[in-house]
Amino acid sequence: MDVRSDLWAVGATMFALLTGRNVHEAETVNDQLVLAATTPAPSIAEHRPDLPAPVVRLVACALASKQEDPCPSARAMRAA
Repeated sequence: MDVRSDLWAVGATMFALLTGRNVHEAETVNDQLVLAATTPAPSIAEHRPDLPAPVVRLVACALASKQEDPCPSARAMRAA
């Protein structure tokens, strides 16, 4: 757990607020956690194709799953 988990949480909150859905939909919370740990997040554009590209990129940056892919910092996320 470090700043990346905080940024992921911000991205997941944005995803939920903008789509009305969780990042990973599953029958149980445990299944959601497994999906979050093992499956890349879907693009928010799949659920909201009307969103501006910068918003789609920002959420994608926050929800990236590989260590080298996420926004490196809150400042970088804010700049995005």
